[in-house]
Formats: sequence, C-alpha cells, structure tokens
Amino acid sequence: MKKIKMLLIAITAMFGFMLVNSTRVFAQITDDWRTEGWGNSLDFLGPDLRPGESFFVDGSDLREFEHNFVNSSNINFTYISEVDGKEHAFNTTNNDGFIGLINYIEVTYDDNTEIIDLEIEIEAVDGRVIYINDSFDGGGRFIGDFHLFSPFVKTSVPAISGKDTIINNVSSPYTLDQIKNIAEIVALDEYEGNITSKITVKTDSYSANKAKKGTYQITYKVTNTAGLSTEYTLNVVNQDFDKPILTGPSTSSISYKTTVSNADIINKYTATDNYDTTLTIKVDSTNYVANKVGTYTYNLSVSDSSGNKTTATHTLTVVDDVKPVITDVNEGIVQFNFKDKITNADLLLNISASDEVDGNLTSQIKVVDNPIEPKLGVYTVVYEVSDKAGNKQTYSREFEIITTSLPKIYVSENLLSIEDVNEMTIDQLAQVYATYNNIEMMSYEVLVNEYEGNETTAGTYTVRLSMIDVNDEEHIVERQVRVFNQSELVDVVTLPWYTVAWNFISSVFVGIWNFIVSIFTAIWNFVLMIINWVIGLF
Repeated sequence: MKKIKMLLIAITAMFGFMLVNSTRVFAQITDDWRTEGWGNSLDFLGPDLRPGESFFVDGSDLREFEHNFVNSSNINFTYISEVDGKEHAFNTTNNDGFIGLINYIEVTYDDNTEIIDLEIEIEAVDGRVIYINDSFDGGGRFIGDFHLFSPFVKTSVPAISGKDTIINNVSSPYTLDQIKNIAEIVALDEYEGNITSKITVKTDSYSANKAKKGTYQITYKVTNTAGLSTEYTLNVVNQDFDKPILTGPSTSSISYKTTVSNADIINKYTATDNYDTTLTIKVDSTNYVANKVGTYTYNLSVSDSSGNKTTATHTLTVVDDVKPVITDVNEGIVQFNFKDKITNADLLLNISASDEVDGNLTSQIKVVDNPIEPKLGVYTVVYEVSDKAGNKQTYSREFEIITTSLPKIYVSENLLSIEDVNEMTIDQLAQVYATYNNIEMMSYEVLVNEYEGNETTAGTYTVRLSMIDVNDEEHIVERQVRVFNQSELVDVVTLPWYTVAWNFISSVFVGIWNFIVSIFTAIWNFVLMIINWVIGLF
C-alpha cells in the first residue's frame, strides 16, 4: 500500500517536474566521490525543487547503477541549498546493514516546514525489502544536483554466506543440492551482483559418510570474473533420529506356582534399530508380586546410541490353574445294607476338599453321578468340586450294597442223607437221632432198621429207634435215611417260586404226618407195655 502511495506521489511529482522543467530526471555514475573506503557516487541531475514539489526515480532510471550494491547501514546524501548556494550533506542510518540493490529514490520538499523527506527502498540479496526514511531541515529552495553514495567498493572479493550447521538424518540423508538450498548459501559480488550459480564444491567429506553418524564438512568456493575467490565451509552433523523398534507380546499369563523374572519378560521381546546392531532392553518398573494371583504391569524400554528411546507396556496375568484336592478318610469300599436308606450326607461322609488359594472347599463338593440302587453289588459314585478360578477336580468312591440277614434253610426233619461211601453204624445213627432231637440218650432199642444191609445202595430207608433218656423216659424216633451217590448230585439252580412254595408245603405236611405217626407209635408201644405187664402177673 505504501509503495502504491509512493508511486502515485512520484507520478504526480513527475508531472510537476514536466510543468516546471522539461529536463528529465535520471541517474548516472560519476567518480567525483571515489575516496578510500567509499564507492561510486550516484548523481541525480536536476530539477530544482520548489516548495511542495518532489521527484521520484524508479529502478528503470537506475539501470546504470544496477550492479552497484549499497550498504544500507550508511548512505550519504548531498544537495545544494538556494539559501547559501552551498552543498549540504547528511547520512541516513539503518542498523540492519543489509546489502542490496536500490529499487527507487523519492525526494519531497515540504513548503510549510521547509523539511525535505528522503525515502529509499533497497532489496536485500536475501530477498527482504527495507526502507530508509530520513527528514531534515531544507534551509530553503533546492537547486543543482543531488548526490547519493555508499561505502561499498567494486574491488572487494565476492561475499558468500549461509547457515553454519545442517543437521542430517542418517536414515534419509540429504543430497548436496538439498543441503545447499537448506543452508541458503548465497554469493554476491560488488560488480557482478548475485553469483550464487557460480558456487562449486571444493571439498566434501560428507557424501561418503552421509549414512554414518558424525560431523562432516563441505567447503564451497565461488570465483568472480576478476578471478577473486571466496571459500565457505559448512558443517553437516549426521544424526540418527529414528527410534528403535521394540517387538513383543503385550500380554502373557503364568500359573501362580511359577515365578517369573525380569529377564523372562525381556526375553519375550526383540529390539531392532536402523543404525545400532546391539541394543539392550530394560525393565524400568514393575509391580509384580511372585506367586500371587493378580494382574501386573511391566514398563520396558530400549534406547539406541543416539538417545532415541522406545517404550512398551507388558501386562502379566498370574492365574490360579491348580485343581483343588479331594481327600477321602475311608480306605477301601464303603458298605451299606440293601435295606438302608442312603442319603447325600451318607455319600459325602468323610470326604473333604481344599485349595491352596481358596482354602476349605468341603461344602462345595457335589455328587455328580450316583448309580446306587437297593441291589447287591458294587457301585461307583463320582464327586466334583471347583475353585473360584474354575479349576475342577473329580473323585470316585466305591460303595458295596450287602445284606446282613442270614438265609433260612428248610429241610425235612425226618430226612437224613448219607452218601453211599460213608457207611454209618446203627450206634452212629442213634447218636445223630439223639442229638437232632435234643435227647440225652442213655440207651436205645432198634425197632425198625431198613438201612442195615443197604448202606451202599441208593435209596430211602426207615430207621425207627426207642430211646431211653437220663430221666428214664422213652422216646420213639423215626427217620428216613437217604443213601445217595455222587453221580446224583446236580448243580444248584434257582427254583421257581411256586416250586419252592410247594416244597415248603409238602415238607410241612410230611412233618405233621411223621408227628402223628410218632404219637400213634408211642400209644401202641404203651399198650403193648401194659399188655406185657398184665401177662407178667400171671
């Protein structure tokens, strides 16, 4: 905006100049002001300035001065005053000290304050634009020529500048052209101006080591048309910026029975780096407690030789994976009578369960399979118990169903079986009869003995005896003696219920019949005894 304003002022001033003086304002280089340490003078020829007038000289009028760079820190401006006819001079001051080309010069005379304003725009070699503004007492109307000169000599060597140090990543190293651009290296010459394109690389220790850490130098050289040269050395620091890569599982689990060390966790990981081949993984911190169920955190890290650090978090879960223990106090098979009513408490009697983590689990034992029924036999009952972690333990116990009732054997009271090879005497038979009938026998008399003579012949024979006990009482005892042979024996078989019933009924009736016969026999014997006694009287 300011530049547009100045341009409008300049156009207005130029039209004013044309009305006052037809002489065109232009600039030329003269040697009038060449002295030691100073450059050429830039003279502005005419016009005379009157109050309220100004003149403007743009870059096109300064073409003859285009290769003459000025130092903005000290510019000298001279003019001739109408008051005294003498030449007056003043210096502009700019602390930036930029070196560059003049784009335009504008001089304005203020008729109210008799102040002259001077504005100069300079474009620095690095592309920046600066303005030099100064005001001073005009001391009356200006006449004659204006002169501008700067302490910048054409005989100086080319100037080369740039950043001193460039940081380079060894993983993606810069090319020489990239480094030159990043460093913003510029070469300027008083006469030739910008000669950056003439910069060459004199020495280079960087290119062969661009993927290797360290500090390396690139020396640049620039030479002007006069053969004058300047060198500039740039430091390139090769640095590794890439973090190591830490690879491994983020979680793992172990039994509380197992103890883990930091090395065990570290061994789950591998570390790689773009530059270093030897890396050390470390456990920075952990809250792990050995042999205790829970979740724990490991903070791991690995650093390379350049200080690039990578971290990782590993979660360790310590689990209870041990089954509870079931203990049975009983040894061997547990027996129950088939008549017993077996309860769950009976099945669980003397069985307990414990767990290292959860403690006593006896109350948690369950019967998961109970096949017992009131039939004689051996049965397997299965038990189960689980801890809080879901670990399940099973146990089997054997039960035997038995009977404690003695079997009842029904036999004929009047039947005595003797194998044919076991011949018995009548005395032996009498003793058996007495024992079987609970008779304390003192003597006996054979009334009927069909067994005698048939001891080895299979068959059933009647033996009737008259026995006198210790009380001198007579007992008539009759038994059937069965003689059998080994070949008559058959395997015991289970008879149908009706056969068993019939045998029982028949044996009862046989017993009754034998009892009746024994009574009548006793009566008959008594009658005979009376008869014999009566006969004896006569």
